[in-house]
Amino acid sequence: LHLEVKKSSRLEVLQWILEKARELKSALIISGDLYNSGYDAMNLFGTVRDMLSSFQDVTIFILPGNRDEDSFINGVDYGDNVNLFNEIPFKEVDFNGIKLVGVPYQTNLSISKAVDGLKRSGLSIFLVHGTFFHDDTGFVRQEMKRRDAGYFPFYLDDIVDKNIVYVASGHFHSNFAVFNSGSTNVCYPGTPVSMSEMETGVRKIAVVVIDTESGELQLSECPVEVGIYKLRKEFCVFPGNEADTMKAVVKYLTDNRNNRVDVKIKVSGFIKTNSTRLNAVIEKIDTKFRDDFSRLVITNSTLSYQSLIDNHSLAKEFINRLENYDIDATIRNRAVELGLKALDSVL
Repeated sequence: LHLEVKKSSRLEVLQWILEKARELKSALIISGDLYNSGYDAMNLFGTVRDMLSSFQDVTIFILPGNRDEDSFINGVDYGDNVNLFNEIPFKEVDFNGIKLVGVPYQTNLSISKAVDGLKRSGLSIFLVHGTFFHDDTGFVRQEMKRRDAGYFPFYLDDIVDKNIVYVASGHFHSNFAVFNSGSTNVCYPGTPVSMSEMETGVRKIAVVVIDTESGELQLSECPVEVGIYKLRKEFCVFPGNEADTMKAVVKYLTDNRNNRVDVKIKVSGFIKTNSTRLNAVIEKIDTKFRDDFSRLVITNSTLSYQSLIDNHSLAKEFINRLENYDIDATIRNRAVELGLKALDSVL
């Protein structure tokens, strides 16, 4: 959640999550970075404690993350219904026939070393805030391009022999992602509130049901129904299909109309009309939809080759032929870019 003093809307999301846990008659796991910093933890402690304590029927488990690893020192009290996994290297708690193993974020250490003393036992849930590495985790690899890959790394080999059926993971923000290996399920739900351009789409939390007799697990995505979320979309224009592209923009906005959405649309590519005419169409679309969203930004970054296409048959023929090829839109637009630039320099 990365609660911040200046971001009161994130407290509203926490309130909604607590109410959802009560509705589902479930416990709540927060796998790290409840707070964005130690400063925020210190200043929001009273507010958060009162909020958590008002849900005495919900058992809450909180794990420190890399942003708030020093915010849950021994002696801090969040109420009788809150369990803090603030012991190094890990802490074990029995709850309703399941053992929860919480491994707080630990700088310059791997999770395999942190859980070296963990003994195999019955059905278990693993709480961790770190970087999961696996051959199939393309999602994680994408985020590692933007984040330090050394954040408390772990591998399936670190946990599969511990009889752990579910890994409640925190650290990666982008989207809901699940990885399976045998009976072990690793889940990154993503942030329940958008905080950056990386975190787009409806935000979600994970709902987990475990049959303590069979060990079977059911995992589902639960959309968060409060807070602002981001949508980012690029539409590529091909010379001559300006009208169809604008229709696609209108359809996208119509399909996603919601006052909780912060939406940015980029119109790129090449046009054979003039930019002023296209800007006028975009302005009409913006006026029609702007009140339907939390924020709406439509950017026109197209390049006009109207004069070239209108006055030179070779350029016109090039566009007509390219339009008939069944190729990827990105490749086609790159071909338009290179081809028209070359023709423009010669003709």
